Amino acid sequence: MHVTGRIRSSILNWAVRRGFFRQEQGTATVEFVIWLPVVMLVFAIIVDVSLILGGEAQALRVVQDANRGLSVGYFLKVEDAKAYVLKQVKPLSSNAKIDITVINGVINSRLTMPAKDLMATGFYSSFINLDVTVVAEFLSEA
Repeated sequence: MHVTGRIRSSILNWAVRRGFFRQEQGTATVEFVIWLPVVMLVFAIIVDVSLILGGEAQALRVVQDANRGLSVGYFLKVEDAKAYVLKQVKPLSSNAKIDITVINGVINSRLTMPAKDLMATGFYSSFINLDVTVVAEFLSEA
C-alpha cells in the first residue's frame, strides 16, 4: 500500500470510529448556506419592485399636480408645467421625459422614466430595460 493510501485509510478509519458520518451537527448551517443566496435574490427583487411602484406613485402625483396647475391657470404655459414636473421628479430620475398637450380643453400628460433609475439593486436584469410611464388627463377650467 502506498503512503498516501495508508494515510487516507487511517483518516477514513478514524472518521468511522468517531461516528463522523452519522453526526448531524452542522446540517442547519449547510442548508442556510444553500438557501441564503436564493432568499437574498428574492429580497432584492422585492425591494426593486417596491421602489419602482413607489416612484411611479410619486411621479403620478406630480403629473396630476401639474395638470391641475394648468387647468386652473396656475401655470400660464405648457413649458412652465413641464419644467415643474421635471424639477419635481429629478430626485427620482434624471432621465425623465415629459410630454404635455392641450387639445380642445383637455390636458394630456405623459411622463416616462427608465425603471433602472428607480431601482436600488438591479439584480433582476429584466427590469433594467423597462420604462415607467405615467399618464394623466384633466379638463381645463381656465
